[in-house]
Amino acid sequence: MTVNGSNILAGAGSLYYASFGTTFPADSAATVANGAPAGFTDFGGTSGGVNVMASQKLKMKKVDQILLAVGAYPTEESIQLKTKLAEATVNNLNVGLNNKFTIGTQATYTTADWNATVNSQQLTYISLIFDGWAPALGSGAAARRRVCAYKVLSEGTIGAAYKVDDQVVFDVTFDVFFVSGSQTPFHMIDQTA
Repeated sequence: MTVNGSNILAGAGSLYYASFGTTFPADSAATVANGAPAGFTDFGGTSGGVNVMASQKLKMKKVDQILLAVGAYPTEESIQLKTKLAEATVNNLNVGLNNKFTIGTQATYTTADWNATVNSQQLTYISLIFDGWAPALGSGAAARRRVCAYKVLSEGTIGAAYKVDDQVVFDVTFDVFFVSGSQTPFHMIDQTA
């Protein structure tokens, strides 16, 4: 077996968000460049990385005459991005809670008021870009892997544990949703030159 060390990946990436419908940068912009893409905001530091996950549930095709399944078909798919937001700002908390707060910013303070009038049909979708590392270029230089999730919501419970021996983080799971027949929900680009 031949192992190509350039294909062994490690290192932290950056996670950015924008309002759903924001124009995504061209694929050719997925290079090792610093800063958030135009229209996107950086979540800042994360703790424990960003986990990009895809899963499928399959229903087995079975017949009485054969013990093994003879095939399968998909019954469910999911794509998620999971992370711990290490910058415990009111704005990051708000995005992690699907913009449930009304945020007020004054000269010396920021307020967050829970919006109790939003119902289950009025959730605010966002878009995500994750910039991580791709296999190294032929020259040995670092290369970018960009993951684009076009329509997402955060799910689950977000809490903030204030402990003497640990930092406060917001543990978030972003679910990716179907957009349209002409728009993929998830797009990945690897820089190759």
